[in-house]
Amino acid sequence: MGPFAFGFGTKVIDTRGYSYARTKDGLTSKFTAIVSDDTCVPVIIHRVTLTSAGNSFLSTGYNNIFPGIRDNTIFSPPPYCGKGKAEGANNTFNKPLPSFKVVHV
Repeated sequence: MGPFAFGFGTKVIDTRGYSYARTKDGLTSKFTAIVSDDTCVPVIIHRVTLTSAGNSFLSTGYNNIFPGIRDNTIFSPPPYCGKGKAEGANNTFNKPLPSFKVVHV
């Protein structure tokens, strides 16, 4: 559908629009998707479904998005993980798995 820009000034996300249709279980839905130009991250998605019982329109917008990862610490485990010893039910995960015998019938 063409290029679009979201944002203002130096904080702009370049995007590209796509339009497509999908039929599933006898229903046809038409989609419009606006995604980031470089990484295909969705910004806005619209879906229109036409049926004899009635029509539906769904619009999904994603807010506060920007290129890259803002805070890499989300990948760091919290300090309380890994401290203490395994007890009770958690000890199950430290034992080897039982062996199984394959029987051909």
